[in-house]
Amino acid sequence: MDPLSLTASVAGLLSLTINVTDILSKYIRSVKKAEQESLELKQELCSLCEVLKQLDQFLDGEKGLPPRFKDTSALFTSIQTCHATLNSLSTIVQKLPKERLEKKWYRKLIWSLQRDGKMDTIATIRRCIQIFQFSLTIEGCDVLSKTLDEVLVSRETQLNTSKNVTEIVELVKKIQIDLDRKRGLHDSQMSELHQRQMADERQKLLEWIGGSTNPSSNHNRAMAQREPKTGLWFLESDDFSGWIKSPRLLWLHGIRKHLAQYPPSLTGLQRLFWGHLAGCGKTVLCSTIIEAVKELCSEGTAGKLGYFYFNFQDFQNDSHKEDLFMSALPRSLLRQLCANEPTLPDPVQAIYTRHHGTGSNPTHEELTSALDAVIDQLAKDVYIILDALDEFPENTNNAQRKKLLKWITLMVDGRFQNLHILTTSRKEWDIDAALGNLANGGLPIQGPAVDSDIQRYIRSSLEEGPLSRWRDKIKIRASIETRLTEGAKGMFRWVVCQLDMLGECTTVKSVGKALAELLVTLDDTYERILNAIPRRNKDDARPILQWLAYSKRPLTLDEVAEAAVLRPGDGPIDADELCDLSEVLRICRSLVTLATEVVCICANDSEIEVVKFAHFSVLEYLTSRRSDYFSVSAMEATATSDADEDIPTGIEDYSDGGQGEDADSRPVANYAAEYWYEHVCEVEKVNDRLSKFSDSAYRFLGENSPRCFLKWLQMYNPQDQISGYLCRRYDQAAYFPLWYSSLLGIRHATRRLIESGADVNQQITGYGGALHTAAKRGHYEIAQILLESGADANRWNEDYGTPLECGVDELHLSICQLLIDHGADVNAATRHENGSVLLVALDLLDPSTLHGVNIVQLLLTHGANVNARMARGWAREYTALHVASAKGFLGIVQSLLDKGADINAPGGDEVGTALQEASRHDQVETVQLLLEHGADVNAPAGGKGTALQAACTRGFVQMVQLLLTHGADVNAWTDDLLPPNHYEREMPSTALQCALVDDRAYIVELLIECGADMNATNKNGRTALDLAKKWGKEESIRVLVEHGATETDAVADSESDSGLASRF
Repeated sequence: MDPLSLTASVAGLLSLTINVTDILSKYIRSVKKAEQESLELKQELCSLCEVLKQLDQFLDGEKGLPPRFKDTSALFTSIQTCHATLNSLSTIVQKLPKERLEKKWYRKLIWSLQRDGKMDTIATIRRCIQIFQFSLTIEGCDVLSKTLDEVLVSRETQLNTSKNVTEIVELVKKIQIDLDRKRGLHDSQMSELHQRQMADERQKLLEWIGGSTNPSSNHNRAMAQREPKTGLWFLESDDFSGWIKSPRLLWLHGIRKHLAQYPPSLTGLQRLFWGHLAGCGKTVLCSTIIEAVKELCSEGTAGKLGYFYFNFQDFQNDSHKEDLFMSALPRSLLRQLCANEPTLPDPVQAIYTRHHGTGSNPTHEELTSALDAVIDQLAKDVYIILDALDEFPENTNNAQRKKLLKWITLMVDGRFQNLHILTTSRKEWDIDAALGNLANGGLPIQGPAVDSDIQRYIRSSLEEGPLSRWRDKIKIRASIETRLTEGAKGMFRWVVCQLDMLGECTTVKSVGKALAELLVTLDDTYERILNAIPRRNKDDARPILQWLAYSKRPLTLDEVAEAAVLRPGDGPIDADELCDLSEVLRICRSLVTLATEVVCICANDSEIEVVKFAHFSVLEYLTSRRSDYFSVSAMEATATSDADEDIPTGIEDYSDGGQGEDADSRPVANYAAEYWYEHVCEVEKVNDRLSKFSDSAYRFLGENSPRCFLKWLQMYNPQDQISGYLCRRYDQAAYFPLWYSSLLGIRHATRRLIESGADVNQQITGYGGALHTAAKRGHYEIAQILLESGADANRWNEDYGTPLECGVDELHLSICQLLIDHGADVNAATRHENGSVLLVALDLLDPSTLHGVNIVQLLLTHGANVNARMARGWAREYTALHVASAKGFLGIVQSLLDKGADINAPGGDEVGTALQEASRHDQVETVQLLLEHGADVNAPAGGKGTALQAACTRGFVQMVQLLLTHGADVNAWTDDLLPPNHYEREMPSTALQCALVDDRAYIVELLIECGADMNATNKNGRTALDLAKKWGKEESIRVLVEHGATETDAVADSESDSGLASRF
């Protein structure tokens, strides 16, 4: 490279340095207190500018000299490294839109999140400055014109002649390391084809782990309601910047209203937190925060964001959906946090492997354990934002919200040093009890800043829609703005309702009257809206609100239109009979809203317009006892009676096959087909003897009327995997009402069917009996009814085994206890050849959660055979002790030994003993326990070798040391080890040879010190050194050569192996 080219490089670097320095200076001037690292960085950049100017002048004087700098010269390498470092620094700001840089909150945070990066940058710049200063001398210029390798070759000479040169060589080495690291990113990549294949597999995993929940839908809806600059006050606050910089919990909660009296059912503690208002704009504010954190995490701040919106519409009146959402939350967070990460933790891969192929769902414990692993692995700040915790129902039966709150408290208990959690909710008593102390009482969303957001929303509303008629009426506009801002008291929802009512006013006088009569509370506002519904529309409005309150999914416009006029016993409804929805929706528009969503109707997804409550507070008000006129809270049975009683009629009127014009004539029939039994089960929870509804279900399932029953299955079959069998059958042989009542969990119908003579032991070919399906679905009461009516607890089915196996399959502890109490044989044959339910239970246990351990203990208590075997494929046989030892279930291993498990029982040819299985899976504590109970440390090998050989193959050094301490034979020889996958037919036979498989040089050293015979051969006559050379294990070769290992003549003369040992 000639001096001119080098000069151009220096000039380019100088220009970049000036630009970055200017940007950093603007940032420092824009904040009150710039971080010390930013000030140091600016100082180093200024120094770099000065030395580059001097270097530019020095090189300008060399233009007449012969070229002596190459692209590979140390000076040019340093310039490249410095240029790359400054490019990375400038990219953080240079690629941002100008509007981001103008955001005060963004400037305040973006640089503060780069502390570690800035310290690395400062160190690199300082090294470059020293090198550039050194190059300003003739001696230094001569040194830096050489390549790094040339510099290192002459290092000894330089050490004797110049201390400065020695120092600069060290600096150049560090610079070279910096550059090699950057260049090495590309060199270490896999082939393009392999990358695509891996990316495809990774994408499939992430899509599966994320499930069907997409938080961006709720986020986009919230953002659509947001006015520009809403929530900016919070982004500029110390609370937000403090949370961004310091891992902790931040809880934003709503405001509280003052009540003269409390509902009589409340306890003293509940009264303390009663009356915290809905509708103060928490969700819109949360969407603003999410967008801000997105910006920070997208611009090189080493942060990851995961967010989730709890929406009451998603699991309204459906306890099963509450269970799903307890899984949906960690699944969604896993999907977001794992996106674009180079590697996925083993627990995430394990969940996918365990469940994806079988179609099963991971447990909440499995998912949260995987989420913990992801957060722990991420070497960056993790931001988790959860909106509207109060919209996750508090269900006293399953305490799912309590479980959610406990999970949050566990996440912020100090285990993670990089986790920032922000939540929003009303300040309800259980949420405050769980999070209050952790979040220092939380942060109320109220004050002048919130009032400014409300005022901004009011002004925007006056510019469009019905209120735009007053756009030019300054006095009226001012009155509306003032009265609503003053009356809002932080409640956006209250303002929305008042604006809707003001939109009905068409004269100045009516506006003034409406403003004078503004109601104080949201409850009073809702009551006024309900009272304002004309008498002619009330009969239509009430069932609409009832259906919306208790439906299991969003209702379509057609469904709502029919529900408004549907009465029990009605036949098909003519189009002329349908209510005028536009009128009802207009009157109730502050209560309900229209939205376009993807809705699953009878297993088919459709994007369709649905009717929903406008806000969570609407549902809460209607289902409470606070309304004097229009409460729908009597009980869900009343609210859903029309749907339940109309099920048989609606489906019977439906045409064969469920297709054609008739399908559109009864849209509610689709809803009834999919959800009727869930409503019936909910009613039975309230009162098991509500004959009006339970009799309806019995008539539908029984009374020898299979035609209606089979039409239902054509429309929707709750057991998808058997729909192909039943839906093609139209005769009496396909009619199994007791099996279906057991599947659905309908108690009253099950009793009535049995009383009517149904055979409790009838089997469906391929699908078991009623007791099998009740056990599998976890319907305890149904199983109890069947057993008390004579169902055989030991009835065996070739596809499902026994009912006890069905209960164990799903880890239903109470079901298993019930069946055992009714005589279920814990040692009955399972559908697995020579298996047992004990082995089924052990096989299902998750080591990370211990989910199902109680079932194992239950089976052991009731005499399960601890030495029963289960065959799994070719040459693989297990006992319970094998499985428990491999998984590291220490307590279960102890229980099995106490119950007489054979500690040295061999498995199949590929398994060996329990000790060998524990050693192969690095279960150190389990191996210690087995050895203490007399396990044979040198038991004959299975396909994975002796315990020591298995540990050596996997490279478990602590395990190797433990086994050697307990007398493991270091020279045990095995001729039937299974070959390593990528070594074809060349098999190791000793522990030393096993340690070569993955080049475990430190274990090789340990074995040699313990007397391992380095020259022992495998069945093909190869020594350890032969195998190490054949497999290219250079670290192990070095150790073997140092200790005098020999090789066979055949290998020594092989060209393919020549030279490997000679290096050492």
